[in-house]
Amino acid sequence: MKGPGVLACAGTALAVLTPATAHADGFDFFQTPSGNIACAMGLLDGSTLVDCEISDHTWAAPARPTPCMGAFGDRISMRQGSAPRLTCHSDTVRGTGYPVLQYGQSRSRNSVTCESEQSGITCTDSGTGHYFRFSGSNFPAIPTSCTDAQEQVTT
Repeated sequence: MKGPGVLACAGTALAVLTPATAHADGFDFFQTPSGNIACAMGLLDGSTLVDCEISDHTWAAPARPTPCMGAFGDRISMRQGSAPRLTCHSDTVRGTGYPVLQYGQSRSRNSVTCESEQSGITCTDSGTGHYFRFSGSNFPAIPTSCTDAQEQVTT
C-alpha cells in the first residue's frame, strides 16, 4: 500500500516559482495562503536551512525536552544533508507581510524545496530524500529518509 510518505519522496523534481521575496540576513521568508505556516529559508555556513513554524494545529505536541527553555513542537528545522527535527526555540519565524507561497507553488535553494499545498507545507532535500510535511490537522510527518517513509506506510 502506498501512502503520502512515498509520494513526498517521489516528488523531488518540483517546479521552482519565484513570487516576491522578503530578505533578512540572506533568508527568504514566506507563508501559506492561510497564514498558518510561515517558513524561513536561507544559507547557514554554506548549506541551506529551512525552518517552518505553525500557529494553529489540532494535534498534541510532544513533551518539551528537559534542556529546552523555549517553545517546542511548533517548529521543524531541516538543514541540507541532515534529517528534519522538531526544534526548541525562543524566537519566531512568523511575521506579518510575508510573501504568500500559493498552493502548488514551491520555493527552492540548492537541493531543498518547499511546496505549498492546501494541506500544509512539504519540504524535501532532493540530495538525501529527507523531508517533512507540516499541517494543522496531522502531527508532522518527519521520516528520516525515503526508505523509512516507505516502511512506515507499508508495514
